[in-house]
Order: sequence, then structure tokens, then C-alpha cells
Amino acid sequence: MRYYAGETDNYRRRFVHYAKPCPTQSTNIRMRDRLLGRLNVKGGQASVEVATGIAFMRDGQPMAVDGVPDVFVRRLLENAALVTLAAVQSEIVNGRGYPAGEL
Repeated sequence: MRYYAGETDNYRRRFVHYAKPCPTQSTNIRMRDRLLGRLNVKGGQASVEVATGIAFMRDGQPMAVDGVPDVFVRRLLENAALVTLAAVQSEIVNGRGYPAGEL
């Protein structure tokens, strides 16, 4: 399986930008091409998983925060997801190094 981890405060906007990226949105253009290549040419599937909050321990007590409004926290979680994927040797497609048209 191949994985892409990203952060956003608006999922609808994120997927609209994937579907109809502006010429300056290189990441969205790249992801659109990869997704279309995977879905149309190879007959593959894509799925989306969304983190809607944070759970952690503080002084031995479980804590939870609903929603992730802060961009810095979302970026921290995005990088934590990438580290977790790398730790289990998953194939990560973030970045420019992956072949065009593949996901």
C-alpha cells in the first residue's frame, strides 16, 4: 500500500483543489495526476482517513481534544503520521521523488 499524509482545516476545499488545481498548486496537480492514474488507468482504489481530534496522557491522566484548529498542531500530527508510516516501512508518496502518475 502507498500512503500520503497531509493536513488541512477544510477537507472539502482540499479535495476541490485536488480535482481542479490552479496552475501554481504543484502539490495538488501532482496528487490529482497520481490519483487519476491510479483510479482510471489501473482500476485501483483510494481511501481517506481523517483525524478529528487528539488523545494523549498528561500526568498519567487521559486527555482528549476535539478538533485540531491550530495549523502547527496539524503539521505536528501530519509529521507524526509520516514517522509512524516510516517506522513500519510503509511506502510514503509525499514529496517530489515519487514517479509521476503513480500513487
